[in-house]
This record gives sequence, C-alpha cells and structure tokens, in this order.
Amino acid sequence: MALFEYLIVLISVVISMGLARVPEAHADLLKGARAVRWSPTYLAWLVVIVVFHIDLWASLWSLHTAQHWTWMNFGACLMCATSLFCVSVLASLRLAEDAPT
Repeated sequence: MALFEYLIVLISVVISMGLARVPEAHADLLKGARAVRWSPTYLAWLVVIVVFHIDLWASLWSLHTAQHWTWMNFGACLMCATSLFCVSVLASLRLAEDAPT
C-alpha cells in the first residue's frame, strides 16, 4: 500500500466526522424548531462548510502520483482536514437546554 492510500483513509475519516457534524447540528436545531429563528446566513455557512469538505477530499486526488512524502506534506494535509472539522464544530449551534453546564 502506498503512503497516499494511508493518507487518504486517515483524511477521509477526519473529513467524514466534520461532514457528519453539519447535519447533526442541523437536526438538533430542527428538533427545537419553535425556539429557533432561522437565518439564511447560517444555512449558507453550513453549505459552504460542506462544499469545503468535499473540495478538500476531491483535491487530494492530485497527490496520488506523489512519490516522495515529507512530514510537512503529510501534516499539512492532516491539518487542513482537522481545521475543517474544527470549523464544523464551531459553526454548529446548540440550543440553550442542550448546552453543557
């Protein structure tokens, strides 16, 4: 197995966690629909976050021909996916009764 295959599996796991967070947060808001005032800006940000996740995953294909990998290349790819996951978590709103005490 080439190093790219290990990398794409690891990045795909991180990206899938970020992608799963967006509909999970949206579903939580749908549960409390009466207490939520919907914002087109918030919904647009959710769409942008999903598109960025898909774009990162698709753009990694261009690296499949790389013969030499450094820790910096590997770390940069992982940090991109990790930062998108953090954006997904930070952009996900929680209702007040669901907030931790």
